[in-house]
This record gives sequence, C-alpha cells and structure tokens, in this order.
Amino acid sequence: MEQGGDLNDFFLSTSEINVGSGIFNRSNNLLLKLSPLLKELDQFNHNSLNISLGAGDKKQTKAILERLEKYSTKGYKLVIAVGVETEKKRILSILADHGLERMQVSFFSVALHDGFLYEKREGNEILSTFLEDGQSGLLLATSREILGRERSRRPIRSRKAQVQRKEVDQALDFTDLVDGDLLVHLQHGICRFSSMGKIEQDGKSEEAITVEFADGILLHVPLQESHLLSRYVGLRKAKPKLAKLGGRAWAKTKEAAELAAIDLAADLLRLQAARDSDKGYAFSPDDQWQKEFEDSFPYTETPDQLRSIAEVKEDMESEKPMDRLVCGDVGYGKTEIAMRAAFKGMMDGKQVALLAPTTILCQQHLQTFMSRMSDFPVTIEMLSRFRTSAQQRKIIDSLKLGSLDMVIGTHRMFSADLEFRDWDY
Repeated sequence: MEQGGDLNDFFLSTSEINVGSGIFNRSNNLLLKLSPLLKELDQFNHNSLNISLGAGDKKQTKAILERLEKYSTKGYKLVIAVGVETEKKRILSILADHGLERMQVSFFSVALHDGFLYEKREGNEILSTFLEDGQSGLLLATSREILGRERSRRPIRSRKAQVQRKEVDQALDFTDLVDGDLLVHLQHGICRFSSMGKIEQDGKSEEAITVEFADGILLHVPLQESHLLSRYVGLRKAKPKLAKLGGRAWAKTKEAAELAAIDLAADLLRLQAARDSDKGYAFSPDDQWQKEFEDSFPYTETPDQLRSIAEVKEDMESEKPMDRLVCGDVGYGKTEIAMRAAFKGMMDGKQVALLAPTTILCQQHLQTFMSRMSDFPVTIEMLSRFRTSAQQRKIIDSLKLGSLDMVIGTHRMFSADLEFRDWDY
C-alpha cells in the first residue's frame, strides 16, 4: 500500500482481513505503532491495553489528567472519547476543578474501551492525516479511563411499544373473559359476563357482548359501546349482588360514591393547604461529592430518569415540603432516583429513612446502598427481622445519637421507640 493514497484505503474490517489475508503476503505493510495511554503508570499495574478499572478511582483520574497536561505541552493533539453527553459535561467539570479548563481538548462521541498515544515520526505517519501542522502526536483518552468506570446501557422501550402498552392497559381485553366474570356497566351497574358473539336484529348481524343482570335479565352490548364495560374490582372477598336493570339502586350507589369522592377531595385540599402554609427544610445545591457519587452510576440514565432526578432535587432545594410520587416499571431506575435523593440528604447532615415492603427487599436495598456509597463517609443500617433484638436496640440508639446516617427498614420503623436526632420529613 502506497502512502499518500485515499484515507479509506487504510481501514479494513476484520472479516476482510481474515478472508483475504493472502493478498498481503507480497505487499508492503505499514506497522502502526501505538502506546497504551496507561503504560507508564506502574502504580496501577497496567501492562496492556486490557485493563480493569475500579469505580471512583481518584488516583487513576489524577494520573490521567497529569498525562493530558504533559502531552499538551509537548504539542500533542488531545482527544477524549465519550459515550454520552453527561460524561462530557462531567469531564469538563473535572478539568475545571484541576485548573485545566484552558487546555485544548476535542471530544469524540463514541464509547471506546481504552486510549492510546501516537507519536508522529518518520515511518509512522498513518494517523498524521488527523493532525494539524505543528502537532507532534495524538493522545486519545476515554471517559472510562478518566471517570474510572464503564457504563452499560439499559434496554429502552421504543415509543411505539410504549403507545401499544398504554392502549392495552386502557382497553378491556374481552378475549380473556370467561363465563361468570364480574363486570361493571357504566349506566346500569354490576353485571356478569355471559358470552360474546353475533346477534341478529332487524335482519342485520352485529357483534355484541352479552351480560347478565339480576333476575337473569340479559343485555346485549354492541362492540362499539364496549367502552361502557370495565372489570369489577372490589376490596372485599364476598361477591357483590348483581344490579337490577332499570332500577334506582345503581344510581344511588353512584351518587353516594360521588359524594364520598367530594369529601375526600375536600380533605386533600385541606391537607394541601396546611402543607403549603408550612415551611420545610431547603437542602443545599449539589456539591462535589454528589457529582462524584452520581458519576459512579454504572448505567446510562434514560431521559425520563434524568428529568425525575432534576425535579426531585428541585423539590429538595425548595423550602416547600416535597409532595412527589415517582412511578415506573421494574428496572427503569426508580431506586437510583431514591439513592441520589438520600445521598443529597446525608450530604446536608440529615438522617435518611427508607421504607421497604418486604424483608428481602430491605436486605437487597441495604446491599445496593452500601455498595454504591462505600467510597463515602456514610453509615447505613437495616431494621428488620434479619437483625436480632440486641442489634436493633443498638441501631435505634445510634439513630438517637446521630451516629447513623441512614436506616432501611420494614414496618419495624413505625415502632414508638424509633427516634431520629436530625431527620427532616
């Protein structure tokens, strides 16, 4: 291959090389000499490009930054490969914190595993195409090396799938109904599903759903009016009575339910008015530790997750008491939102309590929180039946003294003997 040819001639896929490697036997080959970016950092025992980094390695980050500064003064072109925009923002913040914001750095939007050093010299000029006049080489670092971690990407449900899921949730799937299932007709009340099929009327055939009311009276509901039917959901195990078709009982039941809903709304308004007039604790803006903790998250945040995190922080930094519910499917990052809010609270000197519905989930949360916060001076414990009586007494005493920053527990936390020294709720 002759030097000075088209740039595309320098790049081949591995399959092309494997299949046609024989054509290179008599060709003039060029050897591209690259040095691993971390080759000379002996204190990290990195002997090759295939390295394993620990999350939150500050010495690692400092060493990489010193290397960037060193080769910047030597006239090297500096490039940093980042997988997502949040990594770029974090790296720019780190450069500013170390007084390197004026250093000329280019960002390359691709997730790479390791960086390298390329020195421009005679016989090793393949990458010189990417250099400008006066630049003596190329240094490429990766966000993985600087931030000391490697991100994974969660599977994100497509917008089409979300729309389909929403439609399915809202619609009543009549194919799942069996004879005897209880339904509610919006106008007539509780009924029982009988069958679904075609009915003849005035010489015309149409699809209809047949439901049964009290006294064995059947009503055929055309499919175009199926939105009037919904599944019966009751709080009691006893089966309800079927409504009488044309009777006043269902109308009275709906009126009573409407009045109860109005009373509940009035109670909620009074409660909200009291909360609005009350003054809560305004947490401080994010500090450096908060940024470092969030950067240790081993996944790429989803747009909805980032929005929820920002809104929760905005609530916490306001003097108005928080009134927010975060909802989401399993695996979509609700725990991470709670974890960042808990860490933000502890960084302001407040104690944090996390309520879990089961003992197993309580244990899982304890392990997750302790693992993520192991690099920070916070203490976390658990209150559940997995702790002996003596251990629980010691945990409660620590909460009273303020030596325990966070407790994760089940309904045990509703006990009267539980007291916090500095807990804002």
